[in-house]
Amino acid sequence: MINNEEAKILAIIAMADKFGRDYVKNHHQHVRCTAWNENVPGVFEYFVAFEESKTENKWTVFADTRIDKNTEEVIFLDYRTPEGERMENPVRKVRCA
Repeated sequence: MINNEEAKILAIIAMADKFGRDYVKNHHQHVRCTAWNENVPGVFEYFVAFEESKTENKWTVFADTRIDKNTEEVIFLDYRTPEGERMENPVRKVRCA
C-alpha cells in the first residue's frame, strides 16, 4: 500500500504524461492551487491547478486525479490541457473550470 507522498508522485507523473513533461516541469513549482483528500476509503485524491484566468475566474489548466492505494493506478476525474482540451465525460467535473 502506498503512502500519500508516493501517491502524489504517481499523480504528477500521470499529469506529465498527459500535459507534457516539459510543461509540468516548468509549471510545477508555481501552481495556483492544490487540494489533497485522503478521506475516501482506498484512494487518495489530488487536484492541481497550473494556470488560471483572472478575468474569467476559472482554472484554465488543471488535473483532478484519484490514486488507488493498493494498485497504484491513477485515473483522471477531470482535466484541461495546456492546449485547452477538456476531458470528455469527466468522472467529477471541476466547477471553476
